[in-house]
Amino acid sequence: MPVFVYGTLTKRERVATVLGDDAHYEFAGRATLEGLHRVDGRYPTLVPGGSVDGRLLAVDAADLERLDRYEGVERGL
Repeated sequence: MPVFVYGTLTKRERVATVLGDDAHYEFAGRATLEGLHRVDGRYPTLVPGGSVDGRLLAVDAADLERLDRYEGVERGL
């Protein structure tokens, strides 16, 4: 499934570290997300308005769970 990434996960080295050696991901190309823009702070976040450039990262279900843990989804991030 495609996942839009716009911060540290645009770097191959970071993705490899987060997902591990058994991951099955690939960068599917550059992308622009319309309607949101990036705000930098302790954690980069997206807020309404504008656009943000990033990449599409194609992952399987197991890798998506790893990404969610890295991003702190269970903590509301």
